[in-house]
Amino acid sequence: MSALKIKGKLLAPKQVISRSVTSAGDASVTVENGPGKDLQIVDYAVPITAARTVTLATAGAEKGQVVRVVRRAAATGASAVDFGGLKSLTVVSQWAEAFYDGAAWALLSFGAL
Repeated sequence: MSALKIKGKLLAPKQVISRSVTSAGDASVTVENGPGKDLQIVDYAVPITAARTVTLATAGAEKGQVVRVVRRAAATGASAVDFGGLKSLTVVSQWAEAFYDGAAWALLSFGAL
């Protein structure tokens, strides 16, 4: 893998991006932080029977860490999935993504599948 040069600056590419997928089922989850947690996906793929929360703790989080929450078509139900207080996934086929900026979690993007 070679380095990339942008506007005269030499940037070394990140060698490995570690990913993990958590199947949330019909439950709230807390995202685990720390080394090797570059990209985490929380997947809701079953009917949601009550309000659910994806908790984004700051302890152990590393700058640049990304968490994506997906509420697939099978995740029916009238209850919402609260994504760390940043975004509420209220209907099926929605997703949202947040990143840690070194001090707090921030909403990066969201949309429909």
